[in-house]
Amino acid sequence: MNVWKIKKMIPSIIFLGAPFLLLAYLRIQGNTLLDVFVILLAMCWIYLSVEDILKLSVPSIPLNLISLLTLLLAVLQRQEITSYLIILALIVFIFSLIWAANVLTKKSLMGLADFIVISSLAFTLRPDLIGPWLLLASLIPLIALLISKDKKNEKLPFIPYLTVSWMLIFTLN
Repeated sequence: MNVWKIKKMIPSIIFLGAPFLLLAYLRIQGNTLLDVFVILLAMCWIYLSVEDILKLSVPSIPLNLISLLTLLLAVLQRQEITSYLIILALIVFIFSLIWAANVLTKKSLMGLADFIVISSLAFTLRPDLIGPWLLLASLIPLIALLISKDKKNEKLPFIPYLTVSWMLIFTLN
């Protein structure tokens, strides 16, 4: 990686690093294997976020592996079965809204990887935190677009925003 790419990545490193440090600081105090697992998993999501920022795509094998590990975290958290069912219903509702938006705009607004990320990360949150998580994940890029005048027609990597907002919301979980 040359110096220009490193300089270009500094804002992304700060953007991803600050919520990670908050999550890691709060989780390391728990001092359990589950807390270490959450920190390692957050690092994996940061890796996928960087891939998405650099290439506007993510490798499928790491995406699927990290998603499975995230679902394992959801199982290890031992929520009630009704919570998982509510989360599933929310995911179906969200995907239905996105599908309707795709049909109305005749554009693909999200990639398959974004759907996988939303599905796997949502199961690690309480049902009442999914709305704030997705709202935060949507507001952050909207604010960035409003501030920047020259990026209105570019594709945006959504995984970094999902990851950052998940790390912030997960601290409330």
